[in-house]
Amino acid sequence: MAFTFRIFMMDLMVFVQDGNDFWTLLPDLSKGATASDGKPIPPHLPVLFFFDASTDGGDWPGLKPLLKLNLPKSGQAWWLKNEDVLLEFTPGVLATSPSTAIGTLPDASNASSFDWTPKMKDLVASQKQINGKLIGKNPPTSIAGRLKLPSPVLETFAFSKVLTNGSIEIRSFAFQELRTPKPIAFGPRAVADVAVAKYVVTSPTVKVSTVKPTGGTVHGPVLLSAAPGKSLDILLANLSPNKTKPDADHFARHFELYYGLSANPSSKGPIPLLSVDGELPDKLEGTEPFLISQTFEDSDAAGAYVRPVCTFAQFEP
Repeated sequence: MAFTFRIFMMDLMVFVQDGNDFWTLLPDLSKGATASDGKPIPPHLPVLFFFDASTDGGDWPGLKPLLKLNLPKSGQAWWLKNEDVLLEFTPGVLATSPSTAIGTLPDASNASSFDWTPKMKDLVASQKQINGKLIGKNPPTSIAGRLKLPSPVLETFAFSKVLTNGSIEIRSFAFQELRTPKPIAFGPRAVADVAVAKYVVTSPTVKVSTVKPTGGTVHGPVLLSAAPGKSLDILLANLSPNKTKPDADHFARHFELYYGLSANPSSKGPIPLLSVDGELPDKLEGTEPFLISQTFEDSDAAGAYVRPVCTFAQFEP
């Protein structure tokens, strides 16, 4: 019998739909960067998690102190360094999510829509196309990790949220340049910060490995499985170390980096900044899988973004 395979994706990354192929690209921000207003953008570590063991394995022992996790759990993880993630399995048929119009804030009818990830064509039309080298056979080292999936079912799993008076709320964001006070026409609207790609798997296992784009295995392979009717989850993330002090506006600056991935690159562009329009209690999201809920602990204070905080962008090929 078949099982469900879910690939969760969160933090610093962009997506490209190229025909039937869906690309996830993780920019290399291992040394951090500087935003157009001179403020720092923290380093991020690209990691593939698959917690299938009672003891640490892979690169996880070295990653935990770097990520400064409060509740590190035992498991397996690989640190991606200019690698392609390969997932080998036999897919079955999985019903697609209906395409539903979205507005400022999600509701029960559209919360799973993948359109909560902003499209570059709606932000700056001249930068809607991805640099073709980034999805080519020999991408530049500015990309730390890539994953190409054939025809997945794509959904939003969680939204950027804010702690307000002790409660967690989904908030809308206006898009504007850092030093330009007037928002662009796009938005305000909620934005996704955890996405999921889904399959039904009819083969006994999913084979997971990483390779250099030019050839040669780096990690794995490992074989993962789940009981019939159950879910197998992995997590692809590009994480900054867990912060111990509140910071109400810092991570949104990461969005500027996405404009540099365009075929018509720029060093800046509109980024999502908190809007006064709308707030919604966090009641629309599903139960977080073990990969997220048991691995990362939110230590932010009131007024700060709730982890994970980096939002995504969608490019055209």
